[in-house]
Amino acid sequence: LEFFKWWNFNLSGNAFYYQLEANDNNIFIKNDGNAQFRWDLRLNNSIKFKWGSRLQLMGFYHGPAITPQGDRSEFFFVNAGIKQDFFQRKLSATFSIRDIFGTMKHSFTSYGENFMTDLEFERDTPYFTISLSYKINNYKQNRRSPGTMEMEFDGGEGGM
Repeated sequence: LEFFKWWNFNLSGNAFYYQLEANDNNIFIKNDGNAQFRWDLRLNNSIKFKWGSRLQLMGFYHGPAITPQGDRSEFFFVNAGIKQDFFQRKLSATFSIRDIFGTMKHSFTSYGENFMTDLEFERDTPYFTISLSYKINNYKQNRRSPGTMEMEFDGGEGGM
């Protein structure tokens, strides 16, 4: 959605039901459930300022999931970034913050014959990045249709 010329809002997600099945050759599946309704969600906000800066806020939620070997817990995170262009958009400076609230923590449990593994994942967050980029060429394509020829007339005697 573009609420205003300066604000773009994008919300998307997935929702689905799935069921895992195993036969004699597959790895053991956890006994307390091999079917699940799962969903995830993404939110992206882009705001343009009149002096040329752009601010972007992005949120992501990933619901809990089962796998043939175990399960993974839910997690979510929020990122933000601001970009400023200089020299007629040839030079860009970007500052971003990843996982602002330190919430991208999740665990994974794996099951098999005679073993169980429990892993926890946690980043050292938030973390910050600064980047600079410079455009050497804009690589704009010629907008002529393929197969057409452009002729110039010099206006003198003899035609073309």
